[in-house]
Amino acid sequence: MKNSEKLKNAMRPGRVYRRQDLEGLTTAVDRDLKILIESGEVRKLAYGLYCRSRKNALGAAPPDDRELVRAFLKTDDFLVTSYNHFSDLGLGLAQVYNNCLVYNHKRSGDIALGGRRFRFRLVPAYPHKLSQEYLLVDLLNNLMKLPENVDRVLRNLKSHLDEFDEDELRENLERYGRPAAKAIIKRVARERRAGMPLRIVGKEDDRADLRYWLDKSPAERVDAVEFLREQYYALSGRKTLPRLAHVVEMMERPS
Repeated sequence: MKNSEKLKNAMRPGRVYRRQDLEGLTTAVDRDLKILIESGEVRKLAYGLYCRSRKNALGAAPPDDRELVRAFLKTDDFLVTSYNHFSDLGLGLAQVYNNCLVYNHKRSGDIALGGRRFRFRLVPAYPHKLSQEYLLVDLLNNLMKLPENVDRVLRNLKSHLDEFDEDELRENLERYGRPAAKAIIKRVARERRAGMPLRIVGKEDDRADLRYWLDKSPAERVDAVEFLREQYYALSGRKTLPRLAHVVEMMERPS
C-alpha cells in the first residue's frame, strides 16, 4: 500500500487536521498530502489545515463549523453562534447576517476557513451551548450595534419577557450580561410591573415629549433619567455606574 493511501486511511472523513497532526502518519507528509489533494481525497481548507472529504449524495460534504474552528484554535473552548439566531427569539429582528461568530479566548478578527468567513471575538465568558435565555442576553449585549429597529425589539421584549425562564435568564444575565443588557432587562421588567409604555425615540422627536413627561410623577422622571444614565455609562465601556456627586455649599449665617 502506498504511503498516501495509508495517510488517507488514517484520516477520519469529515475531521479537520493540522499538518503537525499528520506528521507521524507518513514519512513524507507534504508529498502525500499533495497527492491526496490532487486526487480529490483530501481538501486543503486553509494554511496548515486539511480535511479528508466526506461523501454524500451531492458529492464531497464540507466539515461542520465546529470541527473547522476546533482544528484552527487547537482547543474545544469556544462557542460558535450567529446573529441570525436572534430571529428565533420572536422579537421582530429583520436583518440577515452572513458572518459566523466564534466567541473564544485566543483569537480575534475575520478569518476565512474552508471557504467560509468566521468572525472571531474575544469574550470574557460564554456557555458551552446556546439557549434562548443566553441568546436574549447576547442580543441585548449587541443590540445598539446592530442595524435593527431598537424600539420595536424592546417593545416586543416587553410583551414576550414571560416566555423566557426567569431563573435561567437571571443566571445568564449575571454570568454573561454587560451593564447595558442588565439595565435594559431591569427597565423592561420595571415597565411591565408598572404597566408603563416603553418607547425609544430620536432626539429630534420632541414634540410630544414635554406633554408626556409632565404627566409623570417626579419619581418616574428620576427613574427614567437614571435608566438613561446607566445606558450611557454602559455603552461608554464603564463596568460600574458611578455615584452622583453631592455638593455641599457652606454659607455664612448672616448676623
